[in-house]
Amino acid sequence: MPTINSTTDISALSTADVSSLTPAQMSGLTTTQVAAFTSEQIPFLSASKLNSLDSAQFAALDSLDVSLISPSNFSQLGTAAFAGMTTGQVAAITSAQATKLTYTQLDKLTNISAMETADLTKLVATEFGLMSTAQLVNLTTAQAVSLTVAQINALSTAKFSKLAPEDLGALNTSTFATLSNGQLVALTTAQAAQITSSQIQALTATQLAAMTTDDLSAIAVETALSVPQLAKLSAAQKTAL
Repeated sequence: MPTINSTTDISALSTADVSSLTPAQMSGLTTTQVAAFTSEQIPFLSASKLNSLDSAQFAALDSLDVSLISPSNFSQLGTAAFAGMTTGQVAAITSAQATKLTYTQLDKLTNISAMETADLTKLVATEFGLMSTAQLVNLTTAQAVSLTVAQINALSTAKFSKLAPEDLGALNTSTFATLSNGQLVALTTAQAAQITSSQIQALTATQLAAMTTDDLSAIAVETALSVPQLAKLSAAQKTAL
């Protein structure tokens, strides 16, 4: 086991030395020393070693180094690591790492909007569905549009109603067509106002009939409704158009 102090050149350590570092030694490193870890050394840092770093120390890791943490080790990172992640580190998360993320880890990210859309789609749907509302509203429109059908369907009605109106209006028609009646009922008038003609046309008559009169009056695309869709609406819903 190497002797480590505040002046030790971390980048000069062999991979064997890095592998033998104790959690106590890791927690005693300065942020400058943590930043000195090389891409060759990172694979030799276990999850327990990485979890010995506090948020400020973890934030000192190079973004490339974060992307080189094995998916297995990444899945074991504690909340301190995620709370300290920089925008660059979040953007560096790989698809393989994303598949291992839990909602408790996701909820600690202060900059989830920095995650690449391709990686965001790799989040397990059930974990995505459990993510806090606060995180959900932080998604960018580009991220919201990239969400998979499984991820959208995993959202509770309460969380679905928190999607930014512009994000809802940007959903592709195939995804929009899979919304549950409960999600459609939960729409806010602000969200309904962003619904496009193509999205409305993608709904079945039964789905459309689940919408509230307030939401229907906010859509203002009645000319896009098909005869079967109109036939399913109640008198109150038709009046709201």
